[in-house]
Amino acid sequence: MSNRLFFALWPDPSLLHALRARVGEITAPVGGRLQRPDQWHVTLEFLGQVPRERQPALRAAADRVRRSAVAIEFDRVEYWRKPQVVCLVASHVPMGLATLVTQLRAELVQEGFADQAQLANSDCG
Repeated sequence: MSNRLFFALWPDPSLLHALRARVGEITAPVGGRLQRPDQWHVTLEFLGQVPRERQPALRAAADRVRRSAVAIEFDRVEYWRKPQVVCLVASHVPMGLATLVTQLRAELVQEGFADQAQLANSDCG
C-alpha cells in the first residue's frame, strides 16, 4: 500500500481567515470553483506515490531540516493547465524558502529517494 505524498507549508488559522475574502476577489474574474481553505498550501516537494514502509524515511529527512519563519509575497495569479487550478504565486522566491527546499531535497536524497533532478517537480504550471 502507498500514499500520494508531498511536503508543504500550511498557513496558520489567522492567515487563512485573512485570505478567504481576498482570494475570492482575486480569482473571481477567471471563474472556476474555489478550493476549500483547509486545502490551501505551498508545495515544497511533491513525491507522488510512496510505499508505507518508506514513509518513516520521509519523516526522518524532514526532522533533519532546519526550519525558520519565511515570508512569501503572493503577487501573481496563474492558471495551471494540468491540475486545472488557479493559483496565487510569488514572483520572487525568498532566500529562506529556497534554502528550505534545497535542504529538504538533500535530506530526501540521503534517505534514498531519487536525486534532485528526478524528484517529482513541485511546479504544476
